Amino acid sequence: MRKFICLPVSKVTRITLLPLIALTFGTTATAADYACDGFVGSFANRPDNEAVFKIAKDGDGFVLFAQGDSPDDWERVPLKVGIPEDIQKEMVAEGRKMIPLTCALSADGVLLWQFPAGSPDNPSESKSRNLYKYPQKTPYFMVVNAGVVAGETGLYRVRTED
Repeated sequence: MRKFICLPVSKVTRITLLPLIALTFGTTATAADYACDGFVGSFANRPDNEAVFKIAKDGDGFVLFAQGDSPDDWERVPLKVGIPEDIQKEMVAEGRKMIPLTCALSADGVLLWQFPAGSPDNPSESKSRNLYKYPQKTPYFMVVNAGVVAGETGLYRVRTED
């Protein structure tokens, strides 16, 4: 099992999470609309935790390396730039307003977003934020969708000994 899917994310129903995802749509964004080089690095779901995944450039795209069962075991997961088309169609049909994102990456069941600095739409920027999910402000955000149950968490850049 991929460790990044096992992160202790806040569990919410898909129905609750859809409005948050829906806020990012309203017009269709293309891969060219995103600058994702800033997402390259190692991440944890808390600022003081060890890295559970790494994002790297891979040719013209990006790849996520999820930590496996041992410290030297990293599973390679190709990432797509942009929001998956099926999610875009579902959200556009609801007529939601577009939230500007610096970067949007996705893989099966995982969305990774980078908000612009100071974005009022970033949940970690809210003064009333959940301090467990967002102990510090961060522009990085992850949504994990496992069918009817989904979760979201802030992501924190951490150092690794690569």
